[in-house]
Amino acid sequence: MADYPFTSWFDFLERFPDEAACYRHMLDMRFGPVRACPRCGSGKRLSATGRLRSLYCPHCDLVVSATAGTLAGHSRIGLWNWFYLMLLIANRTTGMPVDAVARQLGVSRLAAYRMLCLVRMHIARLQEADRGPVGGPGVVVEIDETWLPGVLPDNAGASSGAIVFGIYGQRGIHTQGIADRKATTLMTIIKDVVQPGSIIVTDGHRSYHGLRALGFEHIALNHRRGEWARAGYSTARIESYWTSLKYFLRSHNRTVARNTLHLYLAENAFRHNRRKGGENMFEALIARFPAIDRALLPKGAMPLGRGRPGR
Repeated sequence: MADYPFTSWFDFLERFPDEAACYRHMLDMRFGPVRACPRCGSGKRLSATGRLRSLYCPHCDLVVSATAGTLAGHSRIGLWNWFYLMLLIANRTTGMPVDAVARQLGVSRLAAYRMLCLVRMHIARLQEADRGPVGGPGVVVEIDETWLPGVLPDNAGASSGAIVFGIYGQRGIHTQGIADRKATTLMTIIKDVVQPGSIIVTDGHRSYHGLRALGFEHIALNHRRGEWARAGYSTARIESYWTSLKYFLRSHNRTVARNTLHLYLAENAFRHNRRKGGENMFEALIARFPAIDRALLPKGAMPLGRGRPGR
């Protein structure tokens, strides 16, 4: 049995037996149980319009949609299917491959790919909202970078592979793709994320040599000489996470391009951080529904088909 909280299929079906239950939940998360009008304020309550997706304010004539701007906005796929997809992603350690989503939801492969992209964009927005400064005086922060060899380039003339930079603090892992390992690139990210006074543990890369000048306590381990720990300090947590990330990207014969790499990084980091904190990943996915810019969808994510009607 898994040692982290999860939502079973039976629990999910009892809580969300149909489309209406999914819409009620989304309305509660977006407008609160009181359903206050976002234009009039908390004193005015939204009313039902007779349509499942919409609410209406009789005072200012505002009509609001439960799904507008979210991952399920302007979609012909039923909202129940979106919730079910998030359940599948939450309960798998390596995420869902496109073909499996197409079979589970009865949609085309292109529609399944687009749905996965939108869910990952949803996760990326949740990651951004949760992101905050890590470390602090006397708090240990592990920093490292790794090379992902299987990432496809954006154009035919470029080389394959990508560099990923990681910061592992008390709130879990923060990762992002970087163009190079230069000191200016790494220091800019570190200053934005890590609080002064933190104890930063790195390898012996020369780009980290200026950390003390920025107000950090720096412990540099010389991996070339076999130094993997010193006085109880090591980079074991982030090195272990790199192994998990590379396994996630290799699983299901995934082909990851640079323009979608940030979505895969967000998904794996979100899953890792929630399980590290003992949180239920599915509950975290449906607790908030941030706005998503569909114009940022990667190339090849074609419009959604009708698929199978929602439950």
